[in-house]
Formats: sequence, C-alpha cells, structure tokens
Amino acid sequence: MFKRFLIIALVAFAIIFQSCSRNMNPLESTETLNQITLSPTEVQAVQATNNFSFTLFKNIVRQKPDSNVFISPFSVSMALSMALNGANGQTFDAMRATLGFDGLSQDSINQIFADLYRQLQHLDSKVIFTIANSIWYDRRFNPSQNFIDVTKRYFHAEVNPLDFADPSAVATINHWVDVNTNGKIKQILNRISRDEVMFILNALYFKGTWQYAFDKKATKDGWFFPTPDNRITCKMMQGTLKFFAWSNDQLVTVQLPYGKGLYRMAVIMPQDLQQFTDSFDNEQWQNFLVNAQPQETVIKMPKFRFSFGIRLNDILKAMGMGIAFNAAQADFSRLAPNDKLFITRVDHKAFVDVNESGTEAAAVTNVGFGRTSVPMAITIDHPFIFVIYEKTSGTILFMGLVRNPVIK
Repeated sequence: MFKRFLIIALVAFAIIFQSCSRNMNPLESTETLNQITLSPTEVQAVQATNNFSFTLFKNIVRQKPDSNVFISPFSVSMALSMALNGANGQTFDAMRATLGFDGLSQDSINQIFADLYRQLQHLDSKVIFTIANSIWYDRRFNPSQNFIDVTKRYFHAEVNPLDFADPSAVATINHWVDVNTNGKIKQILNRISRDEVMFILNALYFKGTWQYAFDKKATKDGWFFPTPDNRITCKMMQGTLKFFAWSNDQLVTVQLPYGKGLYRMAVIMPQDLQQFTDSFDNEQWQNFLVNAQPQETVIKMPKFRFSFGIRLNDILKAMGMGIAFNAAQADFSRLAPNDKLFITRVDHKAFVDVNESGTEAAAVTNVGFGRTSVPMAITIDHPFIFVIYEKTSGTILFMGLVRNPVIK
C-alpha cells in the first residue's frame, strides 16, 4: 500500500511538471497575509515549546501503545507556564527545564505567550482559533496578588474565587470548559478533593476549513491497515488537491492547508510507526518543513473523529518535573507565600473531527494545586485513657487510665 501511494504521487507530480499551463506553486498566494512576528528570544522560546511537544507526545504514545492519541502540547505548555509564575527555587528550575525554557527569564516566557495569545487568534479570518485561560481558587485560600496580576496581564486569565466545598463548584468550572471549547469538551473535573485549593485552566478551540476541500460525494468505503496483517473498512475521503508534500523510501508527508494557508495539517505516514515515533523530534520536523514542495495530485485519507484524555502526572514526573508534585519538596511560595502548595494533577483532554470540509478541534489542560496538610499538634498533658486492641477483629485487649505518668 505504501509503495503504491508513493508511485501514484510521483507519477502525478511528473504529469504536473510537464504541463506548462499549470501553476508550479499552487499554494503560493499573492494575497497579503498576516504573519506572526517574534523577537529572537521569542523564536527561541517557540523552539523550546516545540521540543517539549515532541518529548511529551512520545511519552504519551509509549504509555498508550494501542490507542489513538490526540493532545495539544501548546495547551499543556501554556497552563504549566502560568503555574510557573508561582514556582520558586528548585521547583521553578525543574519546571522551566522540563518545559524547555532553560536559560530564559520568567518575563521572556510570559511575553512569548502574551504575543502568541494576541497574534494566533487573529491570524486568519477564515480559521477560528480561540485561547482562554482561567484560575479558580477556594475562597478560603489567599493566592499572591502578584501571581494573579501576572497571569491576568500576560495570559489574560479570568480569576474566580469559589466555595470548593459546594458541589456546584465542579459544575461551574466544567461549564467554563464547555463554553470555551464550543461544547466539544464537557468536563475536566468530576470532583474536588479536600486538599485542593486552586485550578489553572487553559482551553483551546480550532475550526478550520480546508483551503481545497474534499468532495463529500467522492467519499467511499476503503481499506485501512492498522497493522500489516490486519485491515478494516473506513470512510475514505479523496480528491485532486493542492498541498505541500515530501517523501522518501521510509515515509510520505503531506501538508493540507486551512483557510488562507497559514494553518496546516501535516500528515506523516511512516513504514515503521514505532521506530519513527521513537525518534521523531523537532530536528526531523524542521527537515520535513524545509523539503516539502507544492504539488497537486490525488490524495485519499480517512475521515476520523475521537476524543482523548490523560492524566499527565507520571509523564511530567518522568520528564523532570517530579519536585512540583512532591508535597514535601514543592515550592510555590510565589503563588501563596503563607501556604505549602504542590501540584495535585495535570489533566488533559482533547477532541478532533477531520472531515471533507476541514477540521474542528479542542483541548483543555487543568493544573490542580493542593495545600499540604499541616500535622495536628497534639499534647497529652492531662489524665488520659488508653486502649490496646486487635485491629482486624476489633477485640479490646487492654484498657487503662493514666492520672500521673510518673507514679510507678
């Protein structure tokens, strides 16, 4: 199947090459497009987020070897970068290094997300892309005002105190998720534990129509091969489309543009999926982008629609952020100077729908914070009773009363 696809692509490209009446750069437009402008430091930060993306993706794929996977590394990175503003000392260093921002100042990290927040949402009038951030905290908890001000300024986070003891708090937060993912993700929380005092949330919503749409009438049942020895029937879209592509004897890559062409979906089909995912990194990704050339030929690909959810605690710990989850060692004193906080959970959910018209996707990342329980100070300084008993049966073996512990 792989070789047949490659031969068809090469033959079609040769036909296009020989036809002088065709535009050899069908994806190059004379239309003036908005483009994101970044400083050299911000370019470095974007590369850092990309490196984090590939590392996170590879770890999730390894943990879910038999599942479809769909995540938004950008959402995870933004939510954790908001939390980074509350971290201090070794916790700050570990989180910053895990996110790939080693060597960048807190202000630089915040500024890149502020600029991306502003520019990504207005890049293409034909593509809907929205970013929403929020902070929810228990009204009995007092976060640092500086932390609140920074997240409002750079991340445009809305900040809401709630009564976490009230069951309606969960519904309130989930409603925010529902609204800001356009109804694609209904729930990120099912309960709030007794020690949790804050949640930092990021929500993304994307809806892009293909620049060159598939004809719905051409969609037919076709074979898909999950493994070389197994095949299934799926709805296969097909059409003669314009796109960027690159291939060798190991893989085929295709980039399908949305809207005016700035947003794209890259499809990479390797011969050996596991070997490829184990080595896939930002360097390879940049190589694909550089080598891809504009083409016009027949393409077939399946429609698909699914949701994916995962708790990222163990993966982030393995990536180097373990201290942030450690109740005894975590330092979030910049978030709450008078409380001992640690990250209780990083939950991520995502949804994707790819069809003949385009793509609809949404993602939510939730970073939960808990307050370390302060051990009760108990002083036995009055007469007391004591009981010696057997635990499993509940049998009391001895009972006593001490009025004066120094009498022998």
